[in-house]
Amino acid sequence: SRIRMLPHFSRFPLPPLFSYLQQAAEDGPVIIVNASNYSCDTLTITSAQDPVHAPLHITVADVSELSFEFQSITKSFGSSDPKLELLKIVSILVRKLWNNVVGPVVEALGDLIQTGSHIWWCPTAGFTLLPLHAAG
Repeated sequence: SRIRMLPHFSRFPLPPLFSYLQQAAEDGPVIIVNASNYSCDTLTITSAQDPVHAPLHITVADVSELSFEFQSITKSFGSSDPKLELLKIVSILVRKLWNNVVGPVVEALGDLIQTGSHIWWCPTAGFTLLPLHAAG
């Protein structure tokens, strides 16, 4: 309890208040992307609205497979394999990410954000190993 008396530690080790998350979304929505054995889904946080939950049509096994694929590709970039073939594989992977994760999120954002707003991706679990930001 003494640490909470220090500046900026008043909530240590408590979870952040929702208002803090909304402040983080002032320049664009914060998209928390979750993968679990039960479901894969997103939670979109904007600065002025309630959070929006959206299920993703991808399984945790699919996310694991994509993560494994991406990790294998990144290891190959330093090898003597033809770079063009690796780039084709990356583009296929990024297209899968767009179709199954990023595209549906952007579509669901609809009127929640202005065109050109920044999107803050906060991946969890297997999504942390995937380049969500590159799938646009």
